[in-house]
Amino acid sequence: MGLDYYAAAASPIPLGFLYIAASTGLTQAALTAAITAGYQGIYLSPTVVYNCAGLTFNGVNNFEIRSTMYGYLRGNQPVGYINFTNTSGDSIAVYASNTIRFNGVAGIGTTTGSIVHFGGGIHGSGGRDCYWLNKSNSAGSGITTAAFCFVADTQLQDADNADNDWVNTYIDGAYCALGVGINDQAHQANDTKMDNVRIAGGVYGVYHLEGGGWTWLNLYDRLTETTCSFYVSATNTGNIAFIGGEPWNNNSGYSLQVGGGYVSIEGRALITHSSPGSGVGISGGFVDFISGRVSSSGMPLVMTGGVANFAASFIGTNFTASGSTGTIYLTGPSGTLTPYSAPNMASFTGTVRNVAYPAVIPWTSGAATATGITSTAVTLSYTPPAQVGHYRIVSNVRCSTYVAAINPTITYKNDGGGSTSGVPSYFNPGTAAGVVSIVATGAYSSVYEFFTDNSGTAITWVVASSTSTYSYSCWLERIA
Repeated sequence: MGLDYYAAAASPIPLGFLYIAASTGLTQAALTAAITAGYQGIYLSPTVVYNCAGLTFNGVNNFEIRSTMYGYLRGNQPVGYINFTNTSGDSIAVYASNTIRFNGVAGIGTTTGSIVHFGGGIHGSGGRDCYWLNKSNSAGSGITTAAFCFVADTQLQDADNADNDWVNTYIDGAYCALGVGINDQAHQANDTKMDNVRIAGGVYGVYHLEGGGWTWLNLYDRLTETTCSFYVSATNTGNIAFIGGEPWNNNSGYSLQVGGGYVSIEGRALITHSSPGSGVGISGGFVDFISGRVSSSGMPLVMTGGVANFAASFIGTNFTASGSTGTIYLTGPSGTLTPYSAPNMASFTGTVRNVAYPAVIPWTSGAATATGITSTAVTLSYTPPAQVGHYRIVSNVRCSTYVAAINPTITYKNDGGGSTSGVPSYFNPGTAAGVVSIVATGAYSSVYEFFTDNSGTAITWVVASSTSTYSYSCWLERIA
């Protein structure tokens, strides 16, 4: 075999790719010619800065632009990259095309449009190890005309934009890094996987206006968006999942702001927070805190609507909830059968719901069911969370000798805000009516059900001292 064979075998340029090394060689005409000639892609030298007015993929299938330019975050700009010279419109526009891939490509520009635009009718497209940067901080006349680094919508073609992916890629926009569904037509941009993608924006990191089925694996963002790192619009009705990662804001803006849709946080995702960050804001939609944790204490959870649903495996104790509207669901029994890892709820006056009940709750003594044989006074107490609750006390008293008027009483603060002292009726098997004062030998039982207010006032079951010995058992159940 000749030396040319070994040289070709050692070359980083894949077979079937057109090699372009001239700084002015990457043009729309060159792209069209390569596609027409049957090339599978274009390979760019990683050391060349290519001056390019823009590229459009329309009706093209199975084509790739490849290099090894790399780059990582703003301070690590690669040596070689595509220098987009357009100042308006999209630098790369892809629509009505399938399997358009970018591998190891860096692109930098300053445009009031976007650097990369997946505009509809696209499947199986995306890339890996890429670096995209739009230096324009233009807010336009509203979010639909603002400058983005990457946009996925159906503006250019009213057809599905789905089953796409980006891996190990950096997306940076001086105004906003990534926009989803920004200018959708009847169809939407759905079902895209973002795997170890790094986001950085000036005002927003991600603005998710429409579309669902987006899955973020190990989303990473440690920069300083002034408004929000990840924003989900009130018009959104889709599903968005975060699995693992540390994607949140270190500035005064929100880390996550949800106005609509269905958002899940799972896979031990870490929500970071630093003062004066606004934390997490929910004004609409449904946010499932499935598994993960909040990194530092005092992180705001600002509720102005919507639902926050905490699972037992999400450690939310560092959240401080506030607001007077919206609903927070807390977990039911775990460990000591009290709400597990719940946020600080003292400043939240909206609706609180508990799930996974009924459950037996331990008294102050720590026992789930208090029992004893005594002739002295008995006081059992439990201090509930500061939220409206539905409870039941089940108690039994057995007297082996005559007892002078045992009168168990239950005190709590009812859901109307008043103090209540309840005297439960006790039944002796075989008797037709209950009694409120036990004055004879035998076994007596009672079930007393009630509602509490949100003051966190203690619930007590009290029996005064007796002239004779009696046995008792008593347990408290939370129903809802």
